[in-house]
Amino acid sequence: PGIAGFILSIGMAVDANILIFERVKEELRSGKTLRTAIDVGFKRAFTAIFDSNACTILTCCVLYYFGTGPIRGFALTLGLGVAVSMFTAITATRTFLFALVGMNSAQNASLYGVAHQWTPDLKVMSRKALWIGLSLAIIVPGIGFWAAGGIKKSIDFRGGTEIRMPFADRHTADQIQKALVQVNKRYADSRVVVSSDPAAAAKVAYITTERLTDPQRLEVIDAMVKNVGTLTSGTTVTDVGYDNVSGTISGEMTWNAILAVIYASILIVLYLAFRFSIGGFVEGLKYGTCAVVALLHDVLVVWGSFAFLGWWLNWQVDSLFVTAMLTVIGFSVHDTIIVFDRVRENLQHRVKGETFSQITDRSIDQTISRSVKTSFTVVLTLTALFIAGGSGIHQFSAALLIGIVSGTYSSIFNASVLLVWWKQSDIGQGITSTGSGSAPRSGVKAKSLESLPGDRPMVPSGRGATANSDSSQNEGNGGGERASGTSGGAPRRQPVRRRRM
Repeated sequence: PGIAGFILSIGMAVDANILIFERVKEELRSGKTLRTAIDVGFKRAFTAIFDSNACTILTCCVLYYFGTGPIRGFALTLGLGVAVSMFTAITATRTFLFALVGMNSAQNASLYGVAHQWTPDLKVMSRKALWIGLSLAIIVPGIGFWAAGGIKKSIDFRGGTEIRMPFADRHTADQIQKALVQVNKRYADSRVVVSSDPAAAAKVAYITTERLTDPQRLEVIDAMVKNVGTLTSGTTVTDVGYDNVSGTISGEMTWNAILAVIYASILIVLYLAFRFSIGGFVEGLKYGTCAVVALLHDVLVVWGSFAFLGWWLNWQVDSLFVTAMLTVIGFSVHDTIIVFDRVRENLQHRVKGETFSQITDRSIDQTISRSVKTSFTVVLTLTALFIAGGSGIHQFSAALLIGIVSGTYSSIFNASVLLVWWKQSDIGQGITSTGSGSAPRSGVKAKSLESLPGDRPMVPSGRGATANSDSSQNEGNGGGERASGTSGGAPRRQPVRRRRM
């Protein structure tokens, strides 16, 4: 689990750099100089990087508090890795990029991929029921297979017999695993760990199977000697040590893991409610709740998938599966925050007559490229582990693959859809379906669409640019409402305008 946390922190470091690079490319496309594009790109990417990593660190703190040894190792390694990677992304990467500014060979915009831009027109909000339906089409059958007994618990849950076999030569875990299956297929879920005993020349293999009787234990040892290799000199079959062990994952540990997920979800909701309080804390709760619902969606997808695979292929859940689920929880919220961060920014610069549904659609189109890229870098690594990794991490890699792909989908097609539905339900006629073009009629309800002073993104120029931004925003509001806050000078008297109906 600790190594898994380390690997995931590396993937998140790539995630932060992709967000920065994509922002720099946007500024270069708008005509800014390289130095200005780097400066503004970092400032505008920082909010998404900070919020996503803060949620992961909150999750790690809760997991460390409730977890035992393996889970604490995962939480500590992931938390430290995320903190260090965030620091290096906004310091070391920034330094490297600014080192290019003075080089003539680095002034070519094509070197930064500016010419390559993928901005699809998905119109996600025009097919909201479809995206939710696709998720239910995966989750509901998975719950059905779970109810039918598809979740198979490994010996990590059930306990069993551990045999310590001192081989004269070193043999791989896969070789021993195949020999066990030849003895009896019920040993297919056995756990094998091979290590060198520092006190002797023997190469010790620790074989943990289901609980064995004495005849069954001797049968397994005889099969290992015949099909794998001889024992170390002076060791006979009867000298091979063994112990009956309990499950490494107890009921208490399972319950603590569930509590950790619940408390982590609550903290994420409260944090995002504070950070996305556009129009007040209650409005921010909508962002946090939708992000956590998308997170729980990914957990159900992974759980249901393993219920299906357990039913048909006898795949089992073990300690590595628990680690994979925790990894998905730590990673899932990242892409959701990328989309919500752009929604928060676009709310401050919405055009005349633009609805919240249209703003969200535009935000998804603008961020889908970086969402896919950040997930694809992790998927590449996990695919390699799934194909070329040993049998011990095969199902672990599969669980992570399913979770990362599900997290990317839910961030784009579920969290944003739920947010728009919730806004439409609350605002009523102020925000209607995509393409309605109606503007908010109530000043109180319109507050959820207005920008607050602390949410205004950085602009490259000074006060004049800020004033222009404020002016264009007020014009885009389409009604007599002015922005809830000003910056860069004293409040200006607004002319009385006829309210749009």
